[in-house]
Amino acid sequence: MDYMAETYPDSWIGVAVHNGDPMVVTAYDNAIPNIIPNFPGYPSGTLDRAGDNYWDPEQFEEGYLQRIDALSPASIDIANFSWDPVTRVVTFDLRSEFIVDIYNELRFGVVMTEDSLWGTTAAWNQANYYSGGGQGPMCGFETMPATIPAAQMHYDHVAREILDTPYGTVGSLPSPILEGSVHSYTYTYTIPEGWNYDKMTFIGILIDMSTGEILNANNVIDPYLGIDKLNMDANVGIYPNPFNNLTNIVFSLTQPEMVKIDVFNLLGGLVYSEEAKQYQAGENKIQFSATNLDNGVYFVKLSIDNRTYIQKVSVIK
Repeated sequence: MDYMAETYPDSWIGVAVHNGDPMVVTAYDNAIPNIIPNFPGYPSGTLDRAGDNYWDPEQFEEGYLQRIDALSPASIDIANFSWDPVTRVVTFDLRSEFIVDIYNELRFGVVMTEDSLWGTTAAWNQANYYSGGGQGPMCGFETMPATIPAAQMHYDHVAREILDTPYGTVGSLPSPILEGSVHSYTYTYTIPEGWNYDKMTFIGILIDMSTGEILNANNVIDPYLGIDKLNMDANVGIYPNPFNNLTNIVFSLTQPEMVKIDVFNLLGGLVYSEEAKQYQAGENKIQFSATNLDNGVYFVKLSIDNRTYIQKVSVIK
């Protein structure tokens, strides 16, 4: 978990669900066998709750690299965040803008995590599945005893709460959801005494209830985020659209930046990718050919530095 957070700081969001120790969230723990089909037991993981696969922690990077370019039907942001240290109440909005029509049930949800948890009793000891090396390498744990004393353990990424259930908040999003619409939902929660607010992370998630998959997530708090900001800050356009063979992707930069283009079909499959290269400040244009594409709707993903812009295009031949 630490390796993934350090290696992919801008896109990895890790949550450690505990079992049989003082950090357990019972509802979350009980839901894991439903969230991960054929759950083999701890330690195992899921990536976006996608498909019927579970992952050993040493395989997280492999699974992450398979999932990271999956296209989401909506953004998700944490906005209007407030914290009262006297009452210990946090309030914030989850907000999404949708780029396609959605007819199945989606839900917002929230996971709260905390770092650097520790204790002094035996209940805080770490059961070490990797002791002895029989299960392969794991960041040095293979050289440590089967039970690691509490005094040697501090726990990070620990799930403290999941709102309002492990399957999100019923009624937090309407059905159907129309393309271009923006929806938000307000959460209010009282942080229990003993939790360290300064070491907490608040994660917004968007769940597809028809598949159980997490379609998008965000842990970046922006108290100033408004609906206008969701419409993006770059002049990105595609013309003509619909198009037959060639179209132009235009965008404006205030300084030289690296730009990458990916194109996805409606199922989220990558159908075209262009390596990132640097473009100059000012107006830029990239010509895109649909020669190898069938008629249909596609999504053009333009990655500019650490910002992402997605627009829908139609190919009609």
